[in-house]
Amino acid sequence: MSTKPRIPARESETVEFKTTFNMECIETLVAFANHKGGSVYVGVNDEGKITGVSTGKETLTQWINEIKGKTEPAIVPEVSSIDLKEGKSVIVLSAEEFPVKPVSVKGKYYKRTGASNHLLNLNDIVNMHMQTFNSSWDYYLDANHHISDISEDKALRIIAMYNKKREVPIDNNVLEFLTKMELLREGRLTYAAFLLLMKNESVFSTIEMGRFQNEITIKDGITVATDLITEVEEVLAFVRKHINKGVYHHGESCPGRTVGLPAGRPAGNRDEYDCTQGLLTSR
Repeated sequence: MSTKPRIPARESETVEFKTTFNMECIETLVAFANHKGGSVYVGVNDEGKITGVSTGKETLTQWINEIKGKTEPAIVPEVSSIDLKEGKSVIVLSAEEFPVKPVSVKGKYYKRTGASNHLLNLNDIVNMHMQTFNSSWDYYLDANHHISDISEDKALRIIAMYNKKREVPIDNNVLEFLTKMELLREGRLTYAAFLLLMKNESVFSTIEMGRFQNEITIKDGITVATDLITEVEEVLAFVRKHINKGVYHHGESCPGRTVGLPAGRPAGNRDEYDCTQGLLTSR
C-alpha cells in the first residue's frame, strides 16, 4: 500500500469523494471499471473538504473483501492512504478500466459520465458487452502485480516445455520470452503472465476440491492457490487419487486367460471379465 497520493480539488470523470465507505463507493468503482478507471477518496466530502476516516487493523481488508464479494467480475481495487492528524486518514480506492465489460454490483450496472454514475439500461448493457466481446481478459495488463511477483524458475519451465515442440530452441532469456509471447507489454505483466507464473499463492487462482463421502460429508479435500500449470497437475493428481476401482472375475473359468489392471490404473479398480463374451467391462 502506497502513501500520500495527492487529493484532487474537485470530483470529475475519474474522481469521487465520499465521507464514509458504503455501497455508493462500490457502485462508483464499478462505474469507473466500466469506463476509464478512477479513484474514490474516502474521507472527503462533496465540496472537497477533508474529513478523514478512522480505520482499524482489518478495516481495509474488510473493505476489499466486500468490494470483491459484491462485484462481478470481481474488482480488486488498489488501496493507498493519506495520513491525517488524530489518527484519521483519507483512503484512496482505485479501479482501472476493466477489460471485459460490463462489471456489475449486486446485479446492477453503472457507468461514469462526467462526475456522476449512471445506471445502465438493458440496451446499454448489451452494447457494452458487444464492444468487448472479442476481448480476452488475460491479455490485458495487470495493475496489481509486477515482475517481482512472478517466478523465474516457473518461466524457465514454460520455456523448456515450449522448446520441446520446436526444432530450433529459443534462449532461456525470461524477459525476451515473455515479451515475445506478449505476456509482458510496456514493461508490465498481463493477467495471463501472473496466473501462469505467480511466485506466491494468490486468491486469484484459488481452487477448492473435495471428495464427498455422502451428500454432506467431505471425506478428503485440498485447496490450491498457485500458478495454473501446477494447479492442473494437482487437480489431476487429486482426481486420480480418488478413482477407486478393482478387478474381479465371475462366471466359468477361463484357462490360459489372465486379466490385469490397465497400465497406470491404481489398485481397487472394479473391472469384470466375461469369459463367454471375451469382454472386459468397467463399473
